[in-house]
Amino acid sequence: KERLVSIISHDIVTPLRFIARVARSIGGRKDAPELEANLRDIALSSDKLHANARNLLSWIKHQEGRIELRAMHVALNPLVEEALDLMRSLASSKGDTLVNDVPLDDVLRTDRDVVLIIVQNLVSNAVNYSRNGEVRVRGKQEDGHYELCGCDTGPGMSPKALAHVRDILSGRRGRRGTEHGDPEMQGLGYVIIGELTALLNGTVEVGERPGGGTLVSIRLPLQGPSGA
Repeated sequence: KERLVSIISHDIVTPLRFIARVARSIGGRKDAPELEANLRDIALSSDKLHANARNLLSWIKHQEGRIELRAMHVALNPLVEEALDLMRSLASSKGDTLVNDVPLDDVLRTDRDVVLIIVQNLVSNAVNYSRNGEVRVRGKQEDGHYELCGCDTGPGMSPKALAHVRDILSGRRGRRGTEHGDPEMQGLGYVIIGELTALLNGTVEVGERPGGGTLVSIRLPLQGPSGA
C-alpha cells in the first residue's frame, strides 16, 4: 500500500500536472485550429485525471487512518480562495467564472488541510459539469454549525445521478451501480467529500439549485471535530 501511494504521488499526479501545463503553454496556435483544439482537449483531460488521482490519494490516506486531525482557527475566505485558484485555469478554459462569496471575517475551528481537500473536490465537481457559467462558494454560521455551500449554473444532475450521489454520501455507494461512459455517475469526488466531512463530524446534502444547477451544502461544527 505504501508503494501504491508512492506511485500515485510521484508517477501519476506529477506527470499529469506537467502534461496539462505543457499543453496550455504551447496552445494558442491561431494558424492551426485543429492542433489548438487537440491541445485544449489534452489539457482538460489531464486536469481531470490529475484531480481524480489526487482524490484517490486522499481517499487511500483516509482509509489507512493516516489523516491525523489538527484543529486550529481557520480563516475560511483565504482557504476557499486557495481551492478556487487550483481550478481557475480549467474553469477559464470552459468559460466558467469562480466566485468566493465567503465573508472575509468568518473563522472556523477545524482541520485546515481536510477542509481544503473537501472544498477542492466541491469546486472540481462543479467545474467539471459547468460550461460558460458560474461556480460560487458561500458560507454562513447557523445553529452551532458553519455551512459551506457550493453551487453552479450547470445542467444539474439527472434523478439517477442524484440518487447515486446520495447513496455515496449515506455510505450505500454502489447499490444502484454506475453507467459506463456517463461522467455524471463517477462519484469519487463525493466519496472524498462524504468521508472527510464525516471525519470532521459534519454532514453533506446535495440537491438542485433554484433556477438550475447543483447545490452542495456542507455543515461543520463550530468548535471543531471531536478528538482533535
